[in-house]
Amino acid sequence: MDALVASLPIQTQKGGFFADPSLWTEAGMKEVCETMLAVDRCFYCPPSERPYAHICPAIGVNSAGRVTISKPLVHAFFLHQCCQWLNKQGAEGDLVGTKVLDVGSGSGYLTAALARLLIRRGVAEFAVVGIDVTEELVNLGRCNLQNDESNASLPVTFRCEDAWQLCHPDDGEYGFIAVSAAAPCPQPPMALLQRLAICGLLICPVSTGQDDEQCFVAVTRTGPGIGTDNFTEPEVLCPAKFVPLVRN
Repeated sequence: MDALVASLPIQTQKGGFFADPSLWTEAGMKEVCETMLAVDRCFYCPPSERPYAHICPAIGVNSAGRVTISKPLVHAFFLHQCCQWLNKQGAEGDLVGTKVLDVGSGSGYLTAALARLLIRRGVAEFAVVGIDVTEELVNLGRCNLQNDESNASLPVTFRCEDAWQLCHPDDGEYGFIAVSAAAPCPQPPMALLQRLAICGLLICPVSTGQDDEQCFVAVTRTGPGIGTDNFTEPEVLCPAKFVPLVRN
């Protein structure tokens, strides 16, 4: 795991989706690397795969087909985005009770790493929720976390949910939402946007509308209503390539 994490800054310089230097900060990448060292990928990859390689092994299926665990650099990207959000929120207000949502939680690796990041920041009374569309994938994430004894007691919950349907207890609950599956349109699902707290940030891959191209977008909630006026326009961050965000 040490060698994998040490290679992450080099990976950002090799071209590809995350090569834009404006996506990264030196301090943010340092914090991401330290966070990822605390969550060993070997507990979240299939035993027959190479857990420390820059690959995305298959971990199951859903109605759209094969499901994989994201490459380490994708996890680093989401964690870095969360770092940036925490920096901004920490400067402007209190982070106590922060809730984070991992959509398409799959293996559970990113879910656990997000919790580790909040612990590093000293955020009190936080919670991280991972959701996926099948019970099999939800149980996979839950079992992987339980097998990772160093992180098994983290305040993490896994639930089987459809990201396209609003879960009403979650309305306005989450400060940061990471989505690891692509919406088939340029706008993230309103059901996910409504889960954002005011000033909350959602990072989601979406279709650009041109062939099979996708990109990551960032959306911030600015007001309490459900209309589009209460959210920023999706800001394009960089290209992306994900499996579809399926409906249950």
